[in-house]
Amino acid sequence: MGALLADVPLADDRPNLVDAAVAVLDPGVGTDPGAGDGPLSGVWAGADPTEVLGGVQKIGRTTGVTTGRVTAFEVDAVPVGYDRGVLTFDDQLEIEGDGGAFSAGGDSGSVIRTSEQRVAVALLFAGSTTGGSNGAGLTYANPLATVLRLLGADLVTT
Repeated sequence: MGALLADVPLADDRPNLVDAAVAVLDPGVGTDPGAGDGPLSGVWAGADPTEVLGGVQKIGRTTGVTTGRVTAFEVDAVPVGYDRGVLTFDDQLEIEGDGGAFSAGGDSGSVIRTSEQRVAVALLFAGSTTGGSNGAGLTYANPLATVLRLLGADLVTT
């Protein structure tokens, strides 16, 4: 278990950049950054889109391991439905799955990384069940460098 350390409040009256929070784990709750398919190698700074064009991957609670590709950078006015209404997000990444859906409900919070270099690119936060060139939907993600900056956090890689 843990306790909320920081969050980025969502705004109703202007575009949001991230939907994210970070918690501090209670003593005795262990973590292993290298679990699953291994440790990440760093965080994508976001300056050079060509660094992520080779494909991305994530491990989600609902869909498990999926692969895809970033189809758009710096997407603005992404509408996302919340209990309090529809909020918009700017500067998002749009991702399409390889041959099917990249994500589904319950995958939010998954780290999206480059397939080969294992560089953390983004934090999954929303998706659709339709759209994209394969008709399987699109996934939207907050650039991880922005998430970490706004939360005042660092990515643990070892």
